[in-house]
Amino acid sequence: MTPLAIGICLFVVFFVFAALMYMKKLSALIALPLMAAALFLIGGWFYYGVRFKFPDSNMFLLFQETFRVVFEEGTVRLWNYMVTVLLGAILAELLKESGVSRTIIRWASELGGDNKTIMCILLT
Repeated sequence: MTPLAIGICLFVVFFVFAALMYMKKLSALIALPLMAAALFLIGGWFYYGVRFKFPDSNMFLLFQETFRVVFEEGTVRLWNYMVTVLLGAILAELLKESGVSRTIIRWASELGGDNKTIMCILLT
């Protein structure tokens, strides 16, 4: 397989997962790890030179490295971002349920009027 074909395959996989997330057919929490695994498998196919001959097959090595790199090392590197997203989602839900966000928007629109700069400062 040529590097151009591999690049096209990587682009197609990325585009498919991005389209699924954009159309809200697949959640980003599920799509991103699956996309990372698919991209690693396609790139690893070229890097490890996967062969299907029985004594020389290194397909198991590719799957083993995929799980090690994507799921073991990837989650360790991204744990702080995952926690930040979860805590931000919890805070946003609390603000929405308690009505604080609606009150802040109402006050900012009353005090800011038609002036966009003041409105932006008040909302910030």
